[in-house]
Amino acid sequence: MGFRENLQGLRSERGMTQEQLAQALGVSRQAVTKWEAEKSYPEMDKLIAMCALFGCTLDELVLGEVPGAFASPDTVVAAPDDRMRDFAAIDAFEAYDQERVRFALMVPSGVACIIVGAAGAALLDALVHTALSEFFSTAWLLGCLVAGLALIISSAMHHAAFATAHPVIDDLYTAEQHDETDRRFLWELLGGLASILLLGVVGMEALTNLWGAPEGLAAAWLLVCVAVGVWLIVSGGMLKAGMGVEEYNRAVAEGRAEAAGHPSPRSRVTGALCGAVMIVATIFGLTMLFVPGYQQPFFWLPWPVGGLLCALVACLTKAFMPDATDGA
Repeated sequence: MGFRENLQGLRSERGMTQEQLAQALGVSRQAVTKWEAEKSYPEMDKLIAMCALFGCTLDELVLGEVPGAFASPDTVVAAPDDRMRDFAAIDAFEAYDQERVRFALMVPSGVACIIVGAAGAALLDALVHTALSEFFSTAWLLGCLVAGLALIISSAMHHAAFATAHPVIDDLYTAEQHDETDRRFLWELLGGLASILLLGVVGMEALTNLWGAPEGLAAAWLLVCVAVGVWLIVSGGMLKAGMGVEEYNRAVAEGRAEAAGHPSPRSRVTGALCGAVMIVATIFGLTMLFVPGYQQPFFWLPWPVGGLLCALVACLTKAFMPDATDGA
């Protein structure tokens, strides 16, 4: 017998799940899954801990047949096909985790890039007083807008392609990973709010009232702080949301149903309401950007507000219009 068979047999004999063994050894569940799929090998301290846990020697665990590990004739060793399924499940989960992190970095970076574009334009208007200052500030603003949209759209397309290639993911996240992500999101949320309210708003007031800085400079400072705060909050929220593997699986299933011409009622209502919200937000934003007499340095604000309203709409429709898959 090899290590994999011994480990499976000992765990089965004692009625332990992979999660229970992982907790006893202080590792993640996917680590145990990789050991039993022979995709990775535990470190020496984990092997010694397993020997103490199962009451066997290191030679017996790694090289020989552990006495009693397969005492029950009903114990079934994973077949090659099962092992291949294990490999595929682990690979898909690892790819999902990488996509979760990449998506949570790209989207907020695109949003922050757009806000920084507004900050740079305000700064140029405040510090540079030439005939070309308006041209350069507009060029900077449009460049950052294009770059930000490129980041957001490309990441969304990549995420959609990933969902098409991996419609179902096994949830291998541990309780410890969920707790760690929750704690991280709390700190990112607090840091984002502090950046916007304390550094941004208070700093802008200090620059304007205490040091007599130009309004454009103060507005640029506020926008930079807002960009940092939005990045922290959006990134942390997306990382936390990405831990919901079952919600991902459900969303992909709903997306396939829509593509097949069978959208759920909730999806139709959510899509219509969010579309209307973003159209109104775009009208307000473009008016504040280009229409004389209505131009404001915070022209970008309608879009994040529209995004928040869309998130609220999604939560409300999910609460009051549950799909049949919600109970699955």
